[in-house]
Order: sequence, then C-alpha cells, then structure tokens
Amino acid sequence: FQLQDSIQKSRAEVEARSRKIERLEKLSAQLDTSALDRKRVVTQHFIPMSSRWSEVVMVLNSMIQTSGTRNTRKDYSIAESPQYRLYSVKIRLPVTGLYSTVVDLVKEIETADAFFIIDSIDLRGGATPAQPDVSMNLNLETFFYQ
Repeated sequence: FQLQDSIQKSRAEVEARSRKIERLEKLSAQLDTSALDRKRVVTQHFIPMSSRWSEVVMVLNSMIQTSGTRNTRKDYSIAESPQYRLYSVKIRLPVTGLYSTVVDLVKEIETADAFFIIDSIDLRGGATPAQPDVSMNLNLETFFYQ
C-alpha cells in the first residue's frame, strides 16, 4: 500500500512540475515577445540618438511645409540623462500662417509617425484686421533612444 501511495504522489508531483514548466515556458515566450514589441515601438516612434537633432528638423520641416505655415527657427534642449533609456528633447517651435494652416500643423504633429507631445500652444491673432496671419508658439517634447 505504501509503495502505491508513494508512486501516485510521485506521479502527481511530476505532473504538477510538468504543468509548471509549461506555464514558465509560455511566460518566457511572452516576455521575449514583449521585449521585441517594446523595441519595435521605440524604433518606430522615437528618434535614434545617432541622428539627434537633424532628423527632428527634417520631420518638423516636412510638417511645416505640408501644413503651409512658416517658421524661421527652432529651439531645443536635450536632457542630459535618460529616463527608461530615452532622452527627452524639449522643442520650441514658433510658426506663422493662416489660422487654418496653423491648425493643420497641429494635426500633422498629432498624427506623425514620430512621437511628439504638445506641452503647450500659445496662439496670437494678427495685429490688425487686415493681417489674417496668426502666430503660434508650440512647446513640444519628443525622445531620442540609444
């Protein structure tokens, strides 16, 4: 009797360990997939540190041109230390144009492949009714990855 009980306990333990191994293998596969997904998100929506500001300028210039707004300069500052392996890039983007083109620029930024956060928008109307242009200062944030 004791031998049969011992054999049954051993079989139950083996089966329980097999199920635990299956769960751990499944979890390991999910973690591998998660790491790949994270890497894919970072490389698709953030800018490589090696490109730095030059790629940001190209992306912003393309959006400015597409929207029909005008811009003469861009100010930026890069965080000295990364958070979660991403370097924050603060951008100040002054633009002018018709109200509709300024709205189009905001839409371009919101739907860009590169990830931009609009921190604030300062919009001012023309000085006179004869001047239809508005000026807008956008404070943006994006990220570089290494």
